[in-house]
Amino acid sequence: MSEISNANKGIELVDKKEYEQGIELLTKALKVRESPLWLLSRSKAYQNTKQLERALADAELAYLLASERQGDKSQAQRAEAQYRRAVVYFRMGLHADSDACCIWSMQVLEGRKFSSEADDVAKNVDADGNYRGTVENANNRKSKFAEKGDASNASQANEGRSDWARAYVWRNQALTALQALPEINPGRKLGAKRIPARPVFKDGVLAETVAGTVTQSKTKPAEAAGSSLKAASSAPKPKVRVDFYQTDKTVNLTLYIRGVVKDLLKVHTSETTVRASFPVPMNAS
Repeated sequence: MSEISNANKGIELVDKKEYEQGIELLTKALKVRESPLWLLSRSKAYQNTKQLERALADAELAYLLASERQGDKSQAQRAEAQYRRAVVYFRMGLHADSDACCIWSMQVLEGRKFSSEADDVAKNVDADGNYRGTVENANNRKSKFAEKGDASNASQANEGRSDWARAYVWRNQALTALQALPEINPGRKLGAKRIPARPVFKDGVLAETVAGTVTQSKTKPAEAAGSSLKAASSAPKPKVRVDFYQTDKTVNLTLYIRGVVKDLLKVHTSETTVRASFPVPMNAS
């Protein structure tokens, strides 16, 4: 079976949510030739099978390869690649990076020229390097798509608007999650670059060490931020005892933590998560 046949069948399987089989066929194709379309499909499959490092690497290589090409197909693939990065970063808990990639995807679809003066992402970073994008600001962003056009490009324009709206909606999820994070959480820091570094591939997949850990780890910025966080706080981690039970209508979770001041406890909830933050007493055990 040729690489094109493998790729087409792999894409079909991914669309059917048969991710493992799709990954296998797409990898066979990518060993022969690197294609943005094939990488984007496999990135989606990797993301849905929780192989986030590989999903991110595929999206980033797809963006770089698409950027070497011209035309509307290249534009659509670059926008899709940034969107796929946004989804993966969100799954990694790097919500500032997720929002940034949504913005870059939208800018590609708008046909915006990138420059330091017109960098919508940089405008969201404060002097301390914290990302300050908000849901309110995101909701104020208007599409730059021209409303007028001839019938020959109407379908393409509608597809572009649909992809723009998808990134717009995802921004709300990323920013809602971002605002629920404690101020010192690494997910508030912007580590992603619009033009990513080229990941290292071997035999069609992201290069790995003998031990099987990914060498081109995009969680390194978060790890570095986590190290800074440890250095900034000498407070010990409190011991937590958890009680949990559920009924047909409710889920009940009780956390027992010694020494927490009730008035300083903050709880943030969304449709899928509950986050609690509080200062850790120096004498906590």
